[in-house]
Amino acid sequence: VKLMYRQTGQTTFELIKNYRSGLKAFLLNTTASFFDISLKEIYDPVNVEEDYLIEDILQRSFQDKILEPQDPAIELNFLELTNKWYTPKPEKGIK
Repeated sequence: VKLMYRQTGQTTFELIKNYRSGLKAFLLNTTASFFDISLKEIYDPVNVEEDYLIEDILQRSFQDKILEPQDPAIELNFLELTNKWYTPKPEKGIK
């Protein structure tokens, strides 16, 4: 659901509503909620650490040529995200 937002800039709910109908989007979102999924979720790696981790996996997969590189529909600066979310591991031992 979040990757659809990354690629289109629209939630899955909005896409279903635009291409099918509002009623269909509502019914599918209700069904998804039984599985703790919301079709209205957005992909926000700037404010949600889980989304940053998803972006990190994607970037590594693009570099390793596991996935074909695709630019997101939303503006992302991976270097800035890494600087925000990366925390160095503490050194071991007594100082």
